[in-house]
Amino acid sequence: MCLYGFLVRVIGLLIAIASYVFPSLRPQANGRRYSQGQWDHMEVWAASYGKRILFFVSSAGEYEQALPLVDRLEARSPDLGICFVFFSQSGIRFARTQNEPRLCLKAPWDDVFIWRRVFSVIRPSQVFVVRYELWPGFLSVAAGYGTVVLINAVIHRRLGWFEKKLKASLLRYIDAIFTVNESDKSMFQDLAPHLEDRMWAIGDTKYERVLQRTIERKELWLSLKSELDKKWGERHRMILGSAWHKEVELFLNSVDDIKTKYGLLPVIIAPHDVSAEMIAWIEQRCDAKSLSWARFSRMETLQKNTDILIVDKIGILPELYGCADYAMVGGALHHRVHNVLEPAVRGLSICFGPLYHTSMEAVKLANEGLATIVESKESFLEWILQVGQKENSINSKMNHFINENCGVSEKILATDIEKEA
Repeated sequence: MCLYGFLVRVIGLLIAIASYVFPSLRPQANGRRYSQGQWDHMEVWAASYGKRILFFVSSAGEYEQALPLVDRLEARSPDLGICFVFFSQSGIRFARTQNEPRLCLKAPWDDVFIWRRVFSVIRPSQVFVVRYELWPGFLSVAAGYGTVVLINAVIHRRLGWFEKKLKASLLRYIDAIFTVNESDKSMFQDLAPHLEDRMWAIGDTKYERVLQRTIERKELWLSLKSELDKKWGERHRMILGSAWHKEVELFLNSVDDIKTKYGLLPVIIAPHDVSAEMIAWIEQRCDAKSLSWARFSRMETLQKNTDILIVDKIGILPELYGCADYAMVGGALHHRVHNVLEPAVRGLSICFGPLYHTSMEAVKLANEGLATIVESKESFLEWILQVGQKENSINSKMNHFINENCGVSEKILATDIEKEA
């Protein structure tokens, strides 16, 4: 572990130096070394709670998955402090857009000595790792403080020999594992047979979270919908959610046919990347197709005859799904699909690309006929033609699909997960 820690420090230093040459590295490199002010803030925070629990999350998605369990833990123990440790800068940025009141830290480089100091200040009685953030330095220190629990656990189906050995060595620090299904549980049991009696296949907290958010953010959703109805009229709308270049291109390449056959729907384009470069690229592509557009940040420019609303803000996509009728979920035309449950909980007709098998929710939706796979302009146009015909039956089926998969957080809390002596 000492050699590993030395290598981590060297790599961290090299990345920090490289970030001066390659600005794109800076968001990930910055903030991994805490200032004295941050250490002082951690100490004050820790002293204000009788009990503390730490959640290690990768980014925004894992943070959202943790919230149903966090809320139930806090309801049971009013003197409980929750600390989120994020691996990615985008996760912290997202949490801030949600006005997250709990302690949020960016993970330091995976150095045992730094983690020892973090844990000595926070002193958590339990540590929850959401999904797959298994880091040697972090886990080796966490195991000395309290129960370490892996929730919403999934595992890659094609692990190589070295990957299996590595993951098996890391799982020795885990005290309990909650997998999303029986298949993942079986694979974890092969890697960690000593935990066979401390593994449960109970599902995914994602379902609870999307339902929970519709309640928590109802006022924001109603406000957005009212404003769009006022400016755009109460017309059917399509949304490209978490869109990448390929989803935007597929839509824009289909625009002429959509206009000819169906008349152009008002369309919301909410890109996964809201950088100035991406927003400018979407605007240029819309101009090339003679489509009028407005930015979300300048909603006053949205008119009734505006074709496209370009969303240049993060943190509001779930509510914008509730302002549309049809959704194309991005990512699956080039890599992997993003969150399909956010439009599903709104009862929308959904499509996404063919690279969706990494998402169990997307697989279930596709298998149950609640989502359509599109790979080309032809299949995309066919989906647009069909969605109106399915509209009446989709909503109730989607509601049933979401509700039958809820309840995971309560199952976790109902299980004895304390570290065995």
